[in-house]
Amino acid sequence: MWSFLLPIIEVMLGAYLASKGLSTIKCNIDSSQENKPLSELLSDPSVINILGEAVTFELNFLLVDRVGYKLRHSSSHGALTDTEFHNDGVKIIWWVLIKLLCEFK
Repeated sequence: MWSFLLPIIEVMLGAYLASKGLSTIKCNIDSSQENKPLSELLSDPSVINILGEAVTFELNFLLVDRVGYKLRHSSSHGALTDTEFHNDGVKIIWWVLIKLLCEFK
């Protein structure tokens, strides 16, 4: 179940923030472009204005913050153990996703 959740959250969040006028693309020195990493998006002060302080904190704590669950990092690098697939952070991120879907109508 978890393996498809994170990419959905990243894509959905990026699309929603872009629809609200936030730049989700960064330009590199070589003139190439790429999507901003999730940690960079969540650290942008404009995101608090768009998502609210509580949701921004929850996403940051659950997905990228070093003192949080770091689910994005662990999942992307294949470092989640079987036990971690069922930890509280994974359960909470499901609820945050449902909350976001309801708010993003």
